[in-house]
Amino acid sequence: MSYKFPCLILLGEKHEPRYLLCRHADELNEHLVKIVKDRSDDGCYFEPQEPAKFTVVEGVVLEKLSENVRLAYKNEKRNHDRAVADYEYDERVWKQIRFALDESRPKDERARAALSVLRNRKNYEYEGFEIVKPELAEPAS
Repeated sequence: MSYKFPCLILLGEKHEPRYLLCRHADELNEHLVKIVKDRSDDGCYFEPQEPAKFTVVEGVVLEKLSENVRLAYKNEKRNHDRAVADYEYDERVWKQIRFALDESRPKDERARAALSVLRNRKNYEYEGFEIVKPELAEPAS
């Protein structure tokens, strides 16, 4: 991670935004992991559940179905494929969350995993996240 310091972490949360000042890389790393831990403790993260199994129908069997049943099957298959893709994505993020919270891992690796989690979930409700370089304005003369 390469950020210029000082930097601010902007968090979009339920009641009001939070701003965390980071003066150096170690402080940024600590904040990133702490944010993931706090959100985990608050129940923002949960282990994804694998979608129910889907019976695939192909070839002659599919052709023998009525048009309405065939369309319904195709819609269900598309929904199931989407649920599997969502599950696989959520599972990757879940592994990053567990890695970020694993205190036996090196701090910089945990911070990288936490940063990835925060970036991946920044559009979720109450999980806004951004790192910005503050601009110091000169006083008006």
